[in-house]
Amino acid sequence: MKRTLALLVASALAACSSAASPLRMQVQRGDTRGALQSWRDNARERGSSSPDLLANVALAVLEREASSSDPRVRNAAFTTLRSLGSRGRDVLALLIDRPGIVGDRAASVMYELDGREGSPPARLLEAARSTDPERRIAGLSADEGRNDVLALVGALESRSVELRRAAAQRLGRRRGEPAVVERLSQCVREDAEDTVRAACIGALGTLGPTGFDAIVPARQDRTTFVRLMAISALVSANKDRARTLMAALLREPPNAISIEFARALSARGDEPATGYILDALAGADPSLRAQAAVAASGLGERFEARLLPFLEDGDVEVRLRVAGALGRSGRRRAEAVAALRPLAASPDAMLAIRALLVLSELDDAAAAAPVRRALAAGAASVRRLAVLAWSHLAGGSGEVDPLADLLADSDATIRVLAAGEIVRIASR
Repeated sequence: MKRTLALLVASALAACSSAASPLRMQVQRGDTRGALQSWRDNARERGSSSPDLLANVALAVLEREASSSDPRVRNAAFTTLRSLGSRGRDVLALLIDRPGIVGDRAASVMYELDGREGSPPARLLEAARSTDPERRIAGLSADEGRNDVLALVGALESRSVELRRAAAQRLGRRRGEPAVVERLSQCVREDAEDTVRAACIGALGTLGPTGFDAIVPARQDRTTFVRLMAISALVSANKDRARTLMAALLREPPNAISIEFARALSARGDEPATGYILDALAGADPSLRAQAAVAASGLGERFEARLLPFLEDGDVEVRLRVAGALGRSGRRRAEAVAALRPLAASPDAMLAIRALLVLSELDDAAAAAPVRRALAAGAASVRRLAVLAWSHLAGGSGEVDPLADLLADSDATIRVLAAGEIVRIASR
């Protein structure tokens, strides 16, 4: 029996498409653990495990989760399939034939991967006319492919928060069109949903100078994160005008808004703004110092001398962020690793895995064993970061085995995340 199973699995490995794999059928029947056992049986027969065969199981998991009745899980699966590019196309081709939103989403992602060339598929044109918000979101790609700006603008009138947000994000690609700027500006003033206003502000920021004036009033928005988005978007739209308009912020004592302004300017090479961040990093308010440490994350190479003392800072958040900045810059990797290892051994599981994630980005081999243990941790938030850490540590080795059991994790979003990373590792 085992010999027969091994032959079946070996034939699956030879198949070019996951659609031909008996492992896919096991996953689709809900027996992911059985498929993993088949994969392990094959590994014993061959004397080594096959990353490509596990990638087939992972793609089957993504296919299954893309058909989930939970919109959050479905969205995660389709987002992952899109990020896989050509490796996700076979699964998308299978899903396109499904009825309803699943087929619509597959058609939309495939159309986007093809660069929205040619006429949109008929089912996307139908989705673009649908009154169902989720189908309508899929149909937005057809509107964009047909250059139907009125339809995209009209979606901002929907009662669905998700549809309005998705439409705003797409309108950020419509450069130099006054009707788009006017409608996004109205949305920034009037939409009741914070996340939609933020999406509209972000879209205006990508439009460049034509969107600048429409963003300015949002500096007074009632919600802090929307105000922060406005500051960043103003710098994106026109750095020089933003510098002139809000220069006074960099003369104030550090606060959340001024640090965000300095971060956005510093990312574009503004030296005085960078100095403001470094001064804020040395300040007394712990919450502001943590924000300043985030803002300093890209400064490691140019300002390592000023950042080095913070590797011994009493605030672990500051120490973690600065160690990441210095480690990624390369020249101070050894000092950064030394500062991170005690954090990685912390009894605080979340702090430890965050430190291990940075160590994995720095290719620290000593992080491998604790990351493996974290993959089996009780907290889903820890397992998620552990998946990403292992993906870094795997490098070009193709070692996917430690992620295998997470394809059957109790948390669907972790199953999706692990599946995507397995495919990525196997493709390197």
